[in-house]
Amino acid sequence: MSQLKKNVLYSLTLTFSRFFFPIITYPYISRVLGPDKIGILNFSENYSNYFVVLAALGIPLYGVREIAKIKHKPHLLNKTFTEISIIHLISSLLCLAFYTISIFTIPSLHEQLGINLLFGANILINLVSFEWFLIGIEKFKLIALRSMITKLIPIVLMFVLVKDEGDYIIYQSLNTLAFLLNAVINIANISRITTISFKEVNIKRHLPPLFTVFFSGAFIHFYSMMDSLVLGFVSNYKAVGFYATAIKLNKMICMVIASVGNVLVPRISNLIALNDTDQIESVLRKSLLFTIFLTVPLAAGLYLLSPELIFILAGNDFEQSIKASQILSPIIILMGLSNVFGIQLLLPYAREKELLKIFLTGTALSLFLNLILAKSYGYLGSSTATLLTELILTAITFYFAKDIIKLSLPWKYFLGCILFSLLFFPLIHFIREMTEDHISILLYSLISCSSVYVGLQVLFFRHYFVDELLTFLRTMLLKKN
Repeated sequence: MSQLKKNVLYSLTLTFSRFFFPIITYPYISRVLGPDKIGILNFSENYSNYFVVLAALGIPLYGVREIAKIKHKPHLLNKTFTEISIIHLISSLLCLAFYTISIFTIPSLHEQLGINLLFGANILINLVSFEWFLIGIEKFKLIALRSMITKLIPIVLMFVLVKDEGDYIIYQSLNTLAFLLNAVINIANISRITTISFKEVNIKRHLPPLFTVFFSGAFIHFYSMMDSLVLGFVSNYKAVGFYATAIKLNKMICMVIASVGNVLVPRISNLIALNDTDQIESVLRKSLLFTIFLTVPLAAGLYLLSPELIFILAGNDFEQSIKASQILSPIIILMGLSNVFGIQLLLPYAREKELLKIFLTGTALSLFLNLILAKSYGYLGSSTATLLTELILTAITFYFAKDIIKLSLPWKYFLGCILFSLLFFPLIHFIREMTEDHISILLYSLISCSSVYVGLQVLFFRHYFVDELLTFLRTMLLKKN
């Protein structure tokens, strides 16, 4: 198996852990804390994330690209790592100062001082985690194993210590502990690979492209958090809780697609440095097909199974999240395509200005639509605003990306995936007629729908992902025999 495929597998393993652990914890947490405390956590997290993003200064995107270009040149690697880390340190200290002042002076934030101090710690922890460096040198195995280990301890403690809605600060303390453990393990491993070197340091050379990437990255986060923040100001914490539960389902699924992008950005950046256009086109074409293959059935499945997923993960108190989840389900497809055209293509090709235009548009759209729709229709209005924003941004991203290399949407295959996914409707309706148990409906639906979908892919398209998966399984079976 090639290193790229191994990296994709490790990244998918990491995503599975990020997907699986919330499935274990969220049903318990949502029932113990309730919509009000979930809303407080979500609102405070979104507010602190603005400062985390400002402190990061675009480094999570820019750092990966720059490190990937020079990962086989130790002297340049040490120099670049030092320069980017110094910039990150300065920006983090400034943002931490402003964040601290804000939570002590703004009454609504000071009311939740304890939880806001915990979220503020993430600014410093993010500074010393150096995740961008590990992704840049493609240490996906380390990242995957580390993430799974550091999540287990807080999860066990959560079931022991979080017993009622007053324990929401303890719950966030455990999340902060997991984040801190990640940083400690990262530092221990990075110290064996590179060192801080102040010789010939020149941070000025990073500032022009970094600021452009920063504004692009900042607007990604700003518009992605705009919905909950605006909803919290124009409505109430309970409405934020309903919306947060619905969008959480979508974001958990979208992480699977983003995991592939995390692997491909450093690889494509390295191929650009080698001027291997044919290989870049091949990798991106496969990524686009894989994205369509995965996102279309996931979006259809989420739309149909939102009642079961909400009741299993959050409980009866979050029944109002079902409609919001269904409205949001198409963004799985839209965010998958945006990831290919934007993060996997525009970013490695250093098209920061185009990315800036895209995400500036997204932020403005999100703010405008949420102010109008959230105020009138609450969390359902926020859901609609998010869907419309993603639709427009995907179209704009494709417009900018199509001129770089020969990459177009495979409409025949796209429509085929949609047609195959439409069969989920009668299948799930039949299963619901057979049983009313939520877990049984979910389990039988997943088995039957995935079997039909993959079977039709093999029969009609022999899609490369299915072919390679079957080949891999045959190889493993032959080895065992």
